[in-house]
Amino acid sequence: MMNKRSIFYTLSMALTPEEVAGMTKYPSFYEPFARINEEGPYRGKTIGRLEYYDMADEVFEVTEKLDGTGSRCIIIPHEEQFIIGSRNQLLAYNKDTLHFEQQHIVELSFLEMKHLTERLKEAQLDVLENGLVAIFFETIGRTILKRGKQYFPRDDKNDTGFKGQFNVFDIRVFHHSDIMNYLGIPRDEWHFRRCRSRGWMTPSEKRDFCEKNGLPYVPYLTTVKGSEIDTPEKACRWLQQFKTSTISGANCEGVVLKPIERCDDYRNESANIKTRVIFKLKFKDFPKEWQ
Repeated sequence: MMNKRSIFYTLSMALTPEEVAGMTKYPSFYEPFARINEEGPYRGKTIGRLEYYDMADEVFEVTEKLDGTGSRCIIIPHEEQFIIGSRNQLLAYNKDTLHFEQQHIVELSFLEMKHLTERLKEAQLDVLENGLVAIFFETIGRTILKRGKQYFPRDDKNDTGFKGQFNVFDIRVFHHSDIMNYLGIPRDEWHFRRCRSRGWMTPSEKRDFCEKNGLPYVPYLTTVKGSEIDTPEKACRWLQQFKTSTISGANCEGVVLKPIERCDDYRNESANIKTRVIFKLKFKDFPKEWQ
């Protein structure tokens, strides 16, 4: 955990580590068919587990689900500041000399994020003005979870060192107005011109951003229409084409689905729902006799 005295400054406003961590924590994935073969709340349900969300005509980007540890980097480009963290903790602040490590996250990403912060400041992108960028990535490596060895097999008995990498899977831009909203500050106390939230990048924007900045990203597989995978049986049959990992050549854990067009948080006022729509399908979700 970061030192509580550390402060993240943005636009003459100081954010505590707790506020930064809460505002940029990645939302949970929906697992529509988890435990479909067991007695439980999902038995026999369709992908509509996210109630009130009609996904039949939605088109999804499909990426490989990597078996690593969720990570993030929060950047304020114009002030050359960034924080690296896991999903639940902040680990390293580039203005602090004291860093914490967890699953090699800081080791693998610190220099790349430092260079990215410098490039973004030089670019002076309008979309990043008055805000911060949250980059979410999966950190994989030999000693990280059970599939780590599959991603980086040892060449011989003398190959004993650690090997790993990070892969970006999502990017969100927070404007100053997003920060003020999160902190609950009334709008009549905002001392700046309110601008529209940029929100989540689309899948194509994310890939373009990563390619232009030399960042590795999770393997893109294909697109799929929601109506093709809206029952357990259909989803299981469709999933079989991705049994092999594109990174390791070993067994693939599953896939992640994100809407191509509707990338901002899904809202349903009558049901009091506000959430990021992300689904994951795993091979282990389905009975072996189906596969």
